[in-house]
Amino acid sequence: MPRDVKNIQKYQFVKGKSGNPEGSKKGHVKLRYHLAKVLATKVSVKDGDKMIKLTAADLIIDQLFVKASKGNMEAIKLIFQYVEGMPVQAITTEDGLKAPTINIQINKLTDGNKLTN
Repeated sequence: MPRDVKNIQKYQFVKGKSGNPEGSKKGHVKLRYHLAKVLATKVSVKDGDKMIKLTAADLIIDQLFVKASKGNMEAIKLIFQYVEGMPVQAITTEDGLKAPTINIQINKLTDGNKLTN
């Protein structure tokens, strides 16, 4: 079936015109950047008799390992998921066919709010 070229051209991108003219609101900060900033802040923690400074991320990771060392299975599962990745699970449809596998890559934040792999 032939396509109507005039109809297609009507919906194509126009040079110099934004596809999202409204865009993000001024001052809007993406949650991941705000979270990265908060996790990088230093927190004072009592370690025995002395006070030490850790980043909020270090403190959370330390608490996760404490829970895991006490046998908390959710904490253990989280640690292995972050270190080894989620286990691959085959999905079979009702007619016995295997569903396609989808691989997802997660980027991490570094200094300056730049994403790296």
